[in-house]
Amino acid sequence: YDEKRFLFTGDISSKREESMVNSDKELKCDVLKVAHHGSKYSSSEDFLAKASPETAVISVSADDTALPDYYITALLNSVCKNVYRTDSDKTVMITVENGEICTKTHA
Repeated sequence: YDEKRFLFTGDISSKREESMVNSDKELKCDVLKVAHHGSKYSSSEDFLAKASPETAVISVSADDTALPDYYITALLNSVCKNVYRTDSDKTVMITVENGEICTKTHA
């Protein structure tokens, strides 16, 4: 949207991620909706390197003590400028205004 790229991964598997990484398709995005609630079964280093998101959003329940996975959270924090989680940030609203990505949370 307005030259900004959003990648919504749904519940893609690590196998699907791998096939996307190995394809000729462009994965570069500004915003990544992290797959599998931040579980260890997706968001590999190779996938994140190819997608190169500036912002990542993890949709996860505050009641889930197993997710997001610590390793995936650390990896996202090392790759992305901004990482938002719905368990702590609650609602995460991302808009594009005047060609810039704007993020608001309602914690």
